[in-house]
Amino acid sequence: MPEEGGIKLELLPACTVRVDVGGKPKGTGFFVAPDLVVTCAHVIESYQLSPGDTDPGIEIVLTGTTERLAVSPKTGGAQ
Repeated sequence: MPEEGGIKLELLPACTVRVDVGGKPKGTGFFVAPDLVVTCAHVIESYQLSPGDTDPGIEIVLTGTTERLAVSPKTGGAQ
C-alpha cells in the first residue's frame, strides 16, 4: 500500500479498535502508541456518567479479532 503524507496506509486497520463500554459497542479508537488508545469523549460518555459505585468497564476489541482487552481510562485533552 502506498504512503500518504508519510503515513503507511497499510498500518491503519491494525491501529483501529472498537471501544465497548459495559459490554456494548460505543465507538472506535486508534492506537497512538503501543499502550495508548485515543477516542472521542462521546464514546466513553456512558462510562463517565455511570454512578460512582459502579464500574461498567471499558474494553477494546482489536480489528479483525474477537479479542477483548480491558483498559483503564485516562482523561484529558480538549474540553
